[in-house]
Amino acid sequence: MKKILIAGATGYLGGYVAKELKKQGYWVRALARNQNRLDDLNEYIDEIFEGEITKPESLSRICDEIDCVISSIGITR
Repeated sequence: MKKILIAGATGYLGGYVAKELKKQGYWVRALARNQNRLDDLNEYIDEIFEGEITKPESLSRICDEIDCVISSIGITR
């Protein structure tokens, strides 16, 4: 089973990507600044990695055992 990391899963696009990947049988890890923002996606996410993309020290080992990274991170203001 392929393992996918989604950066930006708490956003509009990232949430839809997570749902679709899970429906297709992928294992999904989601990066989030606040894991509580993923409550609505719990059934579609296998693992939550709490960290912040602008703080590299919080991302140590985020890609361990990951086959593919999808980013939907963007400026919202």
